[in-house]
Parts: sequence; structure tokens; C-alpha cells
Amino acid sequence: MALTPEEALYDAIDSAGSEANKKYRDVIHLPFFFTGGAFQDGYAITEEDQVPEYRSHEFSTRSPSFIGSTVKLNSFEVIVRDLRKVAFLVHASRWNEDGSLQRNFRAIITVMQKNDDWRMISRNPFAEVESE
Repeated sequence: MALTPEEALYDAIDSAGSEANKKYRDVIHLPFFFTGGAFQDGYAITEEDQVPEYRSHEFSTRSPSFIGSTVKLNSFEVIVRDLRKVAFLVHASRWNEDGSLQRNFRAIITVMQKNDDWRMISRNPFAEVESE
């Protein structure tokens, strides 16, 4: 349970790697939308039985190169906020299991408050950033 939008953002980033630090259902509110990335189509998770226990459980089918990886948040800024939703522009890095950089990326991550609990409702990644 995240008490602030920023906590929900950190939870979302923690769930993006292979570490299994956060159960995916504890990080998202349904319905959840992924708009797609450079190499993936978008999808929606609308039912409880569609939620993997950990996000990394879907890596073998959706993103095999992510297996064993970790994600680190480099920076973020609020791009829009109201009382129940916040959209963050995120700059993050995905690291391979051996510690080498896989890619830098940007994403818009939107979190929402339901029943005093902030969780991610959408993830919108953009093409990777070469270096910054």
C-alpha cells in the first residue's frame, strides 16, 4: 500500500525488474493499461486472473531480454496532477544481470488513489534513450 503518489511510483519501478520485490497486484489498480513500447504491442489488464504474481513472470513471453534485469529510477518529474491522479515523466535505466547497461528509457507512469491507496494505472514507455 502506497500512501503517496511518489511511493506508488517507486513501487512501480521496483516491480519492473526481476528481483520480485513487489507483487504486481500490490502495485497496480485495475484496469491497468500498457500502451506499448518500441518492440511491444499495448495491452490492458482488466481482471484479477490476468495479473501475474510478479511482473517478471511475463518476461519470458513479452520481453525475454528483461529476464534477470533490474530497473533503476534516474529521475522523474510531475507532468500533471489532480487530487486522485498523478502522471510522472520518468527517466530510468534497465541493467542486465551482469551489471552492464541494457538501455535507458523514458516513460509516463500514471498513478491513482483508490481507497487511500496509490497504485499505478498506466505505463507508457518511449523509445530508448541512447545516453544522457
